[in-house]
This record gives sequence, C-alpha cells and structure tokens, in this order.
Amino acid sequence: MIKKNHLKDKKVLFFGIYNCQNSKKALEILEASGCIITPILAKERGETLPNKVLNWSGDYIFSYRCYFLIPKRVLDKARFLAINFHPGPPLFPGSGSYCWAIYKSSKEYGVTIHIMNEMFDSGKILEVYKFPIFEGMKVSHLIEKTYEFSLYCFDKYINSLKSKSIIEISNIKNCISKYEWLDKPKKMSDLDRMRLINTNMSNSEIQKRIKAFHFDNYPVCLDFHGHKFKLILED
Repeated sequence: MIKKNHLKDKKVLFFGIYNCQNSKKALEILEASGCIITPILAKERGETLPNKVLNWSGDYIFSYRCYFLIPKRVLDKARFLAINFHPGPPLFPGSGSYCWAIYKSSKEYGVTIHIMNEMFDSGKILEVYKFPIFEGMKVSHLIEKTYEFSLYCFDKYINSLKSKSIIEISNIKNCISKYEWLDKPKKMSDLDRMRLINTNMSNSEIQKRIKAFHFDNYPVCLDFHGHKFKLILED
C-alpha cells in the first residue's frame, strides 16, 4: 500500500539559519517529502528580505528558525498554510523565551507551532509539544535541549501534514484552536531591561537575573550612578 504524501511537489518557502545544522536537517526532511523548496537562510538579525521572498508564491511557508518578521503580503501567497515553529511554549511568546522560562522557574518548556500573521508569535496555535525542565537547569542547557527537541517537532508535524487530505488541511486553518497564547510577545528591549541590575535590588533578584539573562556576549550590567559595568563570571 502506497502511503499518501500531500506535500509531494508542493512549493515551499523555508526560513532557517545559515550554518545551522538543524536548519539543514529540516531542509532534508522537506526534500525527502518531495517538496519544491525555496530556502532562505539568514546570517544575522536586521538583514533585508531577499527579492525572491517578495516575488515568491506557492503552497506553504515554514519558518523553522527565522530572524525576519515576514510581511503579510508574503504570508498571503501561501496557498495552504504559513507556519512558524516557535522555540517556546505559549506562555513565552517573542524573544528570549528560554530566559523567561528560567527566570520564572517554569517546570516545563517546549515548542509552539502556529499560523503566522503580521506580528511575532500571535497567530492561531496549531500544536504544542512539551518537555520537563529539571531542577537546576541552566539557560544554556535549556537552549541546547530545545534545539534538539525543535527538530523532532518539525519532523513530527511535517509527517502529519503529509498524511492529510486537502479538506483536512483546510480544517487546520478554519477550526478553533484548543490552545491560546498566555502573554504578549517579549521584545529584545525587554531582555535588555532585565540585563540591567542596580544596588537597590535584592540579592535573590540579582541572582535570578544573572542565571536567566546573562551570556558572555550579552552580559548582565550594573547601573551605578549612570555608569554601566559589564558582569564577568569566573569559573
């Protein structure tokens, strides 16, 4: 018996990250599904959308890892669905989801698959996959775990689409979701604010912020009488 493959010969606009092994593997999953792919692999934030994105039209848009806010006029060119794989649960939309989860001592984390619209992480949620956060997990470990988990979620959801009929695909867009976003999308400016500490904060608050928001390339800073001092953690 030949398995149904709805995605065969479908035109797909794929967003990923340049030199990202998981973006490469996600592309391989789509290639194995018989998709006709236009890959867009960004190198850094702030890049301009290439003309081939603005001129594209087809069947699906899959945003696996994406720095761009994709314009509505592009999203509307997807005949069936424009889907984002957000590396965070509905409680943490927007930037720095990992950081907020650690800061709020969350017990679980995951990936949210949702329809894209003209705003970040606010479209209808299609599916949520979760995993537990073990006690004492660092933000770096959570990022690594999510990196692995997101590819599993991508593979699982793409395979579920392959087996669906056109009618079932239409129902995905039109049916009421059993999930909802539980907060407003966080911005990079919100992360910058949390990386700024001062001498009026309690020691516990400072430690929480360091644990959740400090990275060597994005350090927590002390604001002291208008001067900012970058934190350097010693091993």
